Amino acid sequence: MENTRARKPLFLQPLSILSAAFILVGAILYFQGENEKNAQNSTFESSQSAMKEALDVFQNGGNETGSGTDVKRLLGLLEAPSIGLSVMMVDYKTYSDLETAVGRMQNSAPFGSSGSTVVVGHRTGFGQPFFDLDRLRVGATISVTLKDTTVLNYVVREPLGV
Repeated sequence: MENTRARKPLFLQPLSILSAAFILVGAILYFQGENEKNAQNSTFESSQSAMKEALDVFQNGGNETGSGTDVKRLLGLLEAPSIGLSVMMVDYKTYSDLETAVGRMQNSAPFGSSGSTVVVGHRTGFGQPFFDLDRLRVGATISVTLKDTTVLNYVVREPLGV
C-alpha cells in the first residue's frame, strides 16, 4: 500500500524551518522591546515624581532638596491641558536628560524673555511626553510654571507640522 499523502518538496522544508525561526526571533525581540519600554517609562515616571516634589519645595520657599542633576537643573512644569500633558522640564545638556524630563535647549531663549524658546522631548519611549503633540489645536493653551512660581501662558496660533 502506497502512502498517498503528498510530501513537501525538499527545498520547502528548510524554508519552513527558517520561517519558524524568524517568527521566534521576532517574538523574542518584541518582548525585549516591551521590557525596555516598561523600564524607560518607569525611570521617567519616578524621576517626574521626584522633580514634582522638588518643585513644590522650591515654590514654598525651600532650597534644593535632591542631589540628582535633574533636581538641580529643574526649570518647572510644562502643561497643555487639552492633550493631557503635564511634564517637568530641565535645562537640556545631554541626550540622557530626555530619559527623565523634557528639556529647554540651552542655546534658546529663557522662558519669559524675547526670542524663541525651544523645548525638546520624546514622542515615543521614556514616558512619551510629546506623543499627542499633534493633537494641539489652534487656540490651545500651554502653560509653563517656573520654580519661582512664575506662570507663563502661551496660545497655539498655528497648527503643528509634526
